[in-house]
Amino acid sequence: MINIALFTTSSRTIQTAKVLSENFNLSLIVTKTDKIIGRNKLPEPNEVKIFALENNIDLIEIEKFDLNKKEEVYEKMIEKSIDLAISFDFGFIIPEKIFSFPNHKFINVHFSLLPKHRGASAVQFAILADEKEYGITYHYVSAKLDCGEILYQSEFTLDEKINSFEAYKFLFEKTSQEIVSIINQVIQGKLLPIAQNEDFASITYSKTNPKHTFIFKEDAYSDLKESERVLFRKIKAYNPWPILHTEIKNFNNLEQFKNLKLKKNIDSNLIVKILDANFENNHLIVKEVTPAGKNKTNILDFINGYFEK
Repeated sequence: MINIALFTTSSRTIQTAKVLSENFNLSLIVTKTDKIIGRNKLPEPNEVKIFALENNIDLIEIEKFDLNKKEEVYEKMIEKSIDLAISFDFGFIIPEKIFSFPNHKFINVHFSLLPKHRGASAVQFAILADEKEYGITYHYVSAKLDCGEILYQSEFTLDEKINSFEAYKFLFEKTSQEIVSIINQVIQGKLLPIAQNEDFASITYSKTNPKHTFIFKEDAYSDLKESERVLFRKIKAYNPWPILHTEIKNFNNLEQFKNLKLKKNIDSNLIVKILDANFENNHLIVKEVTPAGKNKTNILDFINGYFEK
């Protein structure tokens, strides 16, 4: 049985970790250090660490890949005779000394059809781009972000009605179902790596923080003057976080609200989060919102509470 190392910092990969431990010798997990929370500043272990401890899997926790930590991980991989390593929702850049170590190389699981949407926010950007398909790419880790040779891709229809939470959930489940077959084919030499076509590459840079590939809260603000189709994709992409938001006065920019007027006692600068919407007959139909300081509400109650008829 081959020895596997899993690099992950996400509780969403637990199902895949279970599958790996059931089918291979999952002998090492690398994850982030405990998060310090509360007034008493007590450490809280993440679910990946708990899984490793419960299953007697060697664990290395990292805060960053400094020289000492890089050597610790490298030495542990030698000690455990790691044959293949998987990076899955890891959150750290993996040093070349580590990703070039295993006999069968180091595979990353990325939630886009590379070379499109490299970076940390691939699913959100697929939704924002109004893609009709999205998927999973299994590729070798390289020195450049998400640029390694592609081993296999799974492509799925991107239902326009689902939000990013639902899309991610689907892909995490699919990965847990596919990963054993992918690893076995790599070991057996049945998957031939293919170089990515740089002519089609894109990166998920934040518009408000363009040096980063993460989504920021500022990205989810809109004055609602964009096309209603674009707004619909933003509502889906930014749910469950950071949620598309705007001042209530901007709702009049939508066809759904164009004949409505704010009640006189309502602060026109009140921030409202748009939680859900449909797109019907080429128009955005807002379904659920959360006004600042209030609970989420359906659109009829929102209109009755804040607008004149």
